Amino acid sequence: MLEDLRRHDDDRLGALLALHERPTQQVVDRCIALCSSEDSHERVVGLRILRELGHPYVDGDGLWAPIEPLVVQLALSDDVAEVVRWAISCLGCQAESPTALAAVLRRVDHDDGGVRFAVAAALPHLTSSGEPDGHVVQALLALADDEAADVRSYAIMGLAGDLGLAGSIEPQLRAHLADPDEQIRTYCQGVLDGDWS
Repeated sequence: MLEDLRRHDDDRLGALLALHERPTQQVVDRCIALCSSEDSHERVVGLRILRELGHPYVDGDGLWAPIEPLVVQLALSDDVAEVVRWAISCLGCQAESPTALAAVLRRVDHDDGGVRFAVAAALPHLTSSGEPDGHVVQALLALADDEAADVRSYAIMGLAGDLGLAGSIEPQLRAHLADPDEQIRTYCQGVLDGDWS
């Protein structure tokens, strides 16, 4: 599988997705070994598998607890942007702790657009939608003005949709009616018209 993913990447996602219903200790141990590899590709594969081990399949989060510190460390200190991106994505899917949130917030200004995209996608899932963390809101507002359209899009959708803050960010939504990206303009107009959030 490692070599298939190295050669074909997303064409072989089925191999990763098939593991999401197998959160066994053996799978977790193998992922931890991959995440500790000197090969950045292996670290990415380990993270992508761990990302799919959703909470509904992990009994009492017992398998996730020993993994989180390693994933947090990769998000904070790995020197390969793709590894950081997948570590953040994994935290956004799996983690709920203040430590994970703090690690993701530290990457808001990362030079790599893929990392900032992962941050924008992860942050809404690391805070309460009823009472979102103020640091998360501020980070998403900053990312809503990112140079990359996909980052702006996820930040705006996170604020308006996931966190239910459409009313609070109306000025930003109106500003994005002039966004260069048509999908963002359409989304913001729809939110302002009450069609969706």
